[in-house]
Amino acid sequence: GARVVLVSPQPAKESAKLAAQFDAPMTFLVDNDNAAARTLGIQHPGGAPVGVAPEGESVLPTAVVLDGEGTVRFAHETDNYRFRPDPALFLEALRNLQIV
Repeated sequence: GARVVLVSPQPAKESAKLAAQFDAPMTFLVDNDNAAARTLGIQHPGGAPVGVAPEGESVLPTAVVLDGEGTVRFAHETDNYRFRPDPALFLEALRNLQIV
């Protein structure tokens, strides 16, 4: 009953490569110029080495679980673009919503 949506400033071609690595249905959206990240306050100037992202800009890895009404039920943000939350955290949040 859960839907996974990944939003990234990477070009769609790069996200397609990432999607091919996973055996799970996901929707990939591109955040052009980090506009959504800036709006959400998760844009991280200087967070990536120059050459990895435009002018070293990155987005802090952020995970959000919403319930069926769009209410945030779980949120996790790291302070380093290299680290992602453990998938067990998502599964626990979904169990709490009785989705898995």
